[in-house]
Amino acid sequence: MIIPAGDQSTESEIELAVIAYLRTCAYGEASFKALFFNLPSHIKLTPIDREVSRSRPAEMKWHAIVRNVYRSGIRDGLFVKRRGGGLQLASRVKADTSIFGG
Repeated sequence: MIIPAGDQSTESEIELAVIAYLRTCAYGEASFKALFFNLPSHIKLTPIDREVSRSRPAEMKWHAIVRNVYRSGIRDGLFVKRRGGGLQLASRVKADTSIFGG
């Protein structure tokens, strides 16, 4: 589980949680609905994370960050791409589980 260093999770911390969760999913992909339901078991969300997003008033702040993870590019050789109504790890990433102890 990722524990945020400050009062609010950083984009990088949420991105790491997304990658960790997608590694557990078939084909390395999940819908946003599944991500929003399951991600709290991979990162300890703070009260600020759960506040309403200014850019997306119908969502919490951390939901907006999850929707933007694919825009963040490559992180330590890993990247996430948008697929339909969710996110997917690139196929070359799914096989490399060494950074998560796999």
